[in-house]
Amino acid sequence: MRAFRIVLFVLGAALIAYSLLTETPHWIPLVIWGSILLLASLVENWRYKQLGQGPKAGWELTDERFVNPETQQLVRVLFNPRTGERQYQADPESDHQA
Repeated sequence: MRAFRIVLFVLGAALIAYSLLTETPHWIPLVIWGSILLLASLVENWRYKQLGQGPKAGWELTDERFVNPETQQLVRVLFNPRTGERQYQADPESDHQA
C-alpha cells in the first residue's frame, strides 16, 4: 500500500507541474486532477494507519474486537478517555486466521 501512496503522490505532483510549466491551454483540469491525487495520497496515509504495537500509558482496553479484512488478524480496540481517541492493535493473544 505504501507504493500505491507514492505513485498517487508522484502522479498528482507531475500533473500539476506539467500543467503549470508547459502553459497548456487545458491546465485547469490537470491542476484539479493533480490536486485530487495529491490529497487522496495524503488522506489515505493519514486515515489508514498501521496497527499500533503494545499498549501505551493512559489507554484502556475495550471489549471490542474485530477481524482486520486486509490481514485477517484479530484486532483489539484501545480507548484514551482523556482525549477520546481510539487506537487499534493486533491482538497478540489470538491466533485467528481466516
